[in-house]
Amino acid sequence: MENKMKSSIACLILALTALLVLPPRVDAVIVHEGGPGNESAPDNPDNDPGWEYVGVLDGDLLDGTGIYIGSQWVMTAAHVGPGNITLDSGTFSAVEGTTQRLLNSDSSETDIILFRIDGDPELPNLQISEQTPAVGSDLIMIGAGRDREAEVTRWDSDWNEDPDGDIHGYRWTSERTMRWGENTLAEGGVFEVDGAMGTVESFATFFNADEGSAQATSGDSGGAVFHFNGNNGQWELAGMIHAFEQLNGQPENTSIFIFDDDIPENDPTAGNQTLSADLSQYRDQINTVVPEPSTVGVLSGLAVFGVILLARRRQS
Repeated sequence: MENKMKSSIACLILALTALLVLPPRVDAVIVHEGGPGNESAPDNPDNDPGWEYVGVLDGDLLDGTGIYIGSQWVMTAAHVGPGNITLDSGTFSAVEGTTQRLLNSDSSETDIILFRIDGDPELPNLQISEQTPAVGSDLIMIGAGRDREAEVTRWDSDWNEDPDGDIHGYRWTSERTMRWGENTLAEGGVFEVDGAMGTVESFATFFNADEGSAQATSGDSGGAVFHFNGNNGQWELAGMIHAFEQLNGQPENTSIFIFDDDIPENDPTAGNQTLSADLSQYRDQINTVVPEPSTVGVLSGLAVFGVILLARRRQS
């Protein structure tokens, strides 16, 4: 796949189904094996990239996930919209008139927004990655999307349920839960994804048969993707979940995982993908909008006067 590949989304934006209609409620990354699990921060604090920074967001457009960046600012997908976010520390409302849309280098709009909230979760500002993690880097994904059924479902090549079928996956339930899971950055690097709400510089992860492997479902829009930077010994926010890719003919409300590593990515039994905004591409903008705590008071005063300004992808 060419780097910086630009393609159109058919059913990727989490606000849409394959028929471009609104889906049911939006909820948590699902994980393979070990039951649903991972519904609280990792037991070892050293393995917790930032659970308390991610919350369930009741957006103006759709329900989704939000990331508390710091200094009373939240990030989410534009197709979710600002709204009430529930973190471990409480529920906070969006401050009217503070929403800002991030832009690409050509000044086109992205599917990423920032907005202020009316309270202080009292958490330090998150560190945004300065560089895209390398292909194969370990990632932790956190979102508040749809749950999955406990047992694997199998289909044949015509998408008929078959206990001996070669296609493996999960059906979604109607429940919504915050959850974390693991994955690795897929080959292909960074590419452009064109969606209904803006172009986003993105990277991909594949849903696979490894225990704990994560895949976005409906409702994970705005979720966090963390990477541990070995150079500075810190967890960093590397991505924001904004879309997923499904297979031709795949039943609605399902997630398919790669069962055999030897299966090529364009094979119909290959797994689904999660697409995440590469936040290193937008780091300078984020750091311009989100001030250090010492300047919050100044920006708060400005906001009162309204001064805050506001695929098909992977063609082989």
